[in-house]
Amino acid sequence: MKRDKFLITLVTLLSSVLVLSACGLLGGPAETALPTTALPVADTPLPPLQDTPTQQETEPPLTFLDAAGAREAAIAYLRARYTEQAPPSGSTWTEENTTPQNLLGSSSLRYTSGDWVIDVQYPVVAPDSLVYNLEVNNQTSGFQWTGTVKATDGVVNELSAVIPSQVTPTPTLSPTPTQQACTDSGEFVRDVTVPDGTEFQADEPFVKTWRLRNAGTCTWTTEYKLAFSGGEAMGASEEIPLPFEVPPGGEANFSVNLTAPTTSGEYRSDWKIRNPNGVLFGLGDENDKPFWVEIEVVAGEGQLQLGAPDWRDPMDDDRFWFLVQDADTEFEIDDGKLRMMSRQSGTFDTWGLATRAAVTDFYMEVTFITGEECSGLDRYGVLVRAPDSNSGYVYGFSCDGRYRIYKWDGENYQPLQDWTSSGFILSGPEQTNKLGIWLEGRTIKLYANSKLLAELEDREYDEGRFGLFIGSANTEELEVFVDEVVYWELD
Repeated sequence: MKRDKFLITLVTLLSSVLVLSACGLLGGPAETALPTTALPVADTPLPPLQDTPTQQETEPPLTFLDAAGAREAAIAYLRARYTEQAPPSGSTWTEENTTPQNLLGSSSLRYTSGDWVIDVQYPVVAPDSLVYNLEVNNQTSGFQWTGTVKATDGVVNELSAVIPSQVTPTPTLSPTPTQQACTDSGEFVRDVTVPDGTEFQADEPFVKTWRLRNAGTCTWTTEYKLAFSGGEAMGASEEIPLPFEVPPGGEANFSVNLTAPTTSGEYRSDWKIRNPNGVLFGLGDENDKPFWVEIEVVAGEGQLQLGAPDWRDPMDDDRFWFLVQDADTEFEIDDGKLRMMSRQSGTFDTWGLATRAAVTDFYMEVTFITGEECSGLDRYGVLVRAPDSNSGYVYGFSCDGRYRIYKWDGENYQPLQDWTSSGFILSGPEQTNKLGIWLEGRTIKLYANSKLLAELEDREYDEGRFGLFIGSANTEELEVFVDEVVYWELD
């Protein structure tokens, strides 16, 4: 009888080991395998957020909007504000998951109904802090709208809208000796980005967008131009042609690429519109008032003064690195640089650790150079304070100029800062960016090209090794080169 029990127990244990091994939950040999990892591949998209999180029994359950609910909230807003332009009631929507394969931390859905397309994108976060980003387009009329919807209360925040012209029958007119010329006039609707008084660091690029209404009787064609009319130009072009037509009564967003001045202080840049005849006009009863952007430049941390680094690798050879070689990823030293390649698009972040010992408090700076193709959420960066080869803090840049940091414990993705745009990160192919990260105690500071992007706190990992990663969302055979890795230990 005891022998039977022993055999049953042994079979059960062996079955459990096989299941765990098949699921990838058991570790490999210590340091004999390359200390690299890829986040586990899922056959299905990330599970949807729960509509009703657990509450205490004395409290009524809270409900949160899912993506379809956010879509309906946006449609209700459009019907109230843009009645004739909005999607009709009773529309039947087809849902498509458009999330890039294996992309962590963000999900995308596309809803279509006839000529209407609604894209909903949202980060994978707790539902009480979830905000959906929506783009609404009518492929026939040209109506375009962007905005956000909060999952907690369904509040809609409009970001931009392009209102197509209203086509009306042209009456047959009897010939008249003269016809009255049309008039040019503008009306300010609101600031879409950069409200007055926004603070920027010196030399920080940004985009200012105004919502304007054509209050005249002339159509603003692409021969019309935004024109700098006074104040501080902030590096902008003197004139910028309108990218689209705006009919009388129509509204549209108008944007200018600017760069904050290098000296601290308050600055204002005035703008008007120039018609094809060269006449400037603006806002107000006399059409002579400008619309403007007003900012304050504040002192930033700028270049860190840390002295000589404690360790530096110019990537002349591979003595400090485990080189990843698998079906999806390849690391190799090539002409004085570490070449990282992601063979397939839609891959998870895959990293290789350095052979250096664990470090605790330090500032690290890595020089990355993107290859000939690099777009969207193709990404690269560092793994730091890794207690083992499958956990730690992961900080990276995307090829469209965003940054993100998250925690990975071998199973769970926990965002500390979801994808956020920064003008300090050079986007696109064949660009050089210096990624910097400061870790001191529980304080984490994120840098791009020596500019401070964000500061946050976390105490999960207090020391560990470091590594480099690459991940592709869009590009087959994505290549990113590492030119140098340096770090300074903090006393």
